[in-house]
Amino acid sequence: MNRKYKISCALTVLTLALAGCASSGKVEEVKPNPLPKLTQAKTLTPVFSQSVSSTSTADPLRLRLDADNGVVFALDPKGVVTAYQGKQKLWQKEVSKAGLSSGVEAADGHVIVGNAKGQLFALDQATGEQKWTAQLTGALLAPSLIQAGRVISVSNDGTVFAHDLATGQQVWTYNLPNVQLSLRGNAAPVPVDARTVLISSANAYVYALDVLTGVPRMQRRVAVSDGRSDIQRLNDVDGDPVVAGQYLITTSYQGQVTMTDLLHSKWCGVKTQAVRSVLKWWVMVYLWRKLTAN
Repeated sequence: MNRKYKISCALTVLTLALAGCASSGKVEEVKPNPLPKLTQAKTLTPVFSQSVSSTSTADPLRLRLDADNGVVFALDPKGVVTAYQGKQKLWQKEVSKAGLSSGVEAADGHVIVGNAKGQLFALDQATGEQKWTAQLTGALLAPSLIQAGRVISVSNDGTVFAHDLATGQQVWTYNLPNVQLSLRGNAAPVPVDARTVLISSANAYVYALDVLTGVPRMQRRVAVSDGRSDIQRLNDVDGDPVVAGQYLITTSYQGQVTMTDLLHSKWCGVKTQAVRSVLKWWVMVYLWRKLTAN
């Protein structure tokens, strides 16, 4: 018999045998483990409730509250700031007829808010009276940070501003790298230590700046873009970073979570493509071992 005929015949028989095994075998349904029963340890008692105007559906904003010395400061997107102590309303002030968009920062006797026209307002915590105002170059869509006598704000055009807390005088600015396409919004500045503030950007980097001088102390890439189109490659770090001890945790628009050791890490560029390849390989090996073990 022709050798080629034998090989093709054998392959046909093997294919039919495998197809028969696949069709006759039943796939066992994987059932999830039962959820553990949770016992309620504590009960939360509402202290007070207050409604504010909703933001526009076309431009949803995170209007963060803040509290200092037992007083809660709430912001209404229509331009009103209110101070509550328990159920008692201490004061209410209309700050801007153009509305407010930044959320609230309250510390050191001041309340800081901003609006979409780039106006920054400082109010007295005790009375709500305006202490000073400053004009920035872009919309304020995230709360500012009060640290070391400075008010650190990030405008939507990628400029970081530092103003003197007492006078409102501009002390320094720092321009973040421009990107061709980014999401509307910013992460709030986060303190790292007494002299350092952490700024997230739309280019998947975080920057540590000296609060008093604005001099950059480090920069670190915390996410990698993936995709063919510009929309798919969006990789903004708009979620507020979290500093826990010596560790920095960040999340990006594409769902990448990164934890960085601030104490031992060298703040320099890394071969992100190689790291991603290693991580993908490790995940595939891990999943294969879990599947074969079952």
